[in-house]
This record gives sequence, C-alpha cells and structure tokens, in this order.
Amino acid sequence: MNRKKTLVLFLIIAALLVIFSGCDLGDTPDTPVYLISFTMDGTQYVFTEGYDEAGGAEGSFRDNGDIFLAARSADNSSVSIYLRFKTTSPVAGTFTDGSTSPCFSFSNDTWYHDNSDLDDFTFIITEYGNVGGVIKGTFSGQIQQPAPPRAITNGIFIIQRKADNTVGSGG
Repeated sequence: MNRKKTLVLFLIIAALLVIFSGCDLGDTPDTPVYLISFTMDGTQYVFTEGYDEAGGAEGSFRDNGDIFLAARSADNSSVSIYLRFKTTSPVAGTFTDGSTSPCFSFSNDTWYHDNSDLDDFTFIITEYGNVGGVIKGTFSGQIQQPAPPRAITNGIFIIQRKADNTVGSGG
C-alpha cells in the first residue's frame, strides 16, 4: 500500500514538472519598446527607431538647456519627429508656456512644425530616468505650420535616455 502511494505521488510530481516546464514564469525580462506616437488629422503616427543612430526612440538633456526627444520611422528614415523644450534641469514635470520654448517638428512629405509660441501645447514628463533608463510622458496641442492649424492628440513618448548632449546635438 505504501508503494502505491509513493508511486502515485511520484507520478503527480512528474506530471506537474512536465506541465510547468513549458510555462514561461516571467524569468526573462521583456525588451522595452521605445517610441514616440501621436494622432494628427485622424491618423496615428508611431516612431520606433533612433533619431541619430540605430536603436529605439531616444532623448537627452543638452547644454543649451533643451530636453530633446527624437525618433525616426522604422519604414522610412526620412520620416522623423522631434520634441524640444527648455528647462533649468531635466526632471519630470509639465511644460506648457512660452518660457520653455516648446518645439514640435514632424517631417514626412510635409514639414509640420511649430517652434514659436506653442502656448496651447503641453508636454508632461511623468518619468525622467537615469542614463540608460526611460523618459516617459505625454504631449498634445495645436501646431500652426503649415496652415491651417492642426490638433496633435494622444501624444506619448517612452524613450531611452541617452547621455547628455548626445541626441540631436546638431538640432
């Protein structure tokens, strides 16, 4: 009788091992997806490639006081976006008024931009990580160029923070 119980217990343990051997228990961390995305004129645009180099969407703080966030299209490297605004230090926060000199620049067949007074444009950084970490947030507003004005909605960025002065240094 004891041998039967031992055999049954052994078979149950063996069956459980077989069942759980095929399961992903989450030991392998997911690779983050870095992107900048927004909607304009009912079309959603998603940018997942690095602006200056291979890799995902990227951003850094520059000596001139800009936070510069940028990406390219995975399908066409000439289609790109960058977001830029001034701050005294790179931290999470809301950037809305003209004193932060916000800039939105999106280029495909047409250059959509506004780098004057984006008084009705809001950038919200919810996370500003260390180098190699994440800069995350949202943006929305209205751009003026080319006319007529266009609404930018559902803007999000989840980008890899690069070392200061390394992204868009020529911009």
